[in-house]
Amino acid sequence: MCPSSAKSLQEFAAVLQNLEDERTRMIENANDVLIMPLERFRKEQISAAKKQAGDEDVFVGIVFQWDFRVIVDMTEQWSVESS
Repeated sequence: MCPSSAKSLQEFAAVLQNLEDERTRMIENANDVLIMPLERFRKEQISAAKKQAGDEDVFVGIVFQWDFRVIVDMTEQWSVESS
């Protein structure tokens, strides 16, 4: 093998090693940089939004049930009166 080819391969191997080291460091820091902020956001923002939406859903559900009962009662009365 030519000396310049060997030197080029050694330099390429060094670049790949640096790349692998950076990748490892990035994975080790992913928890602090990415995972923890996402979990904090989920707990603070998304949970609050779900709770608010859940409260609204309960209200809408109660109103719907009341409306449905009124309609059913009216329908039953109408069918009794029609008979």
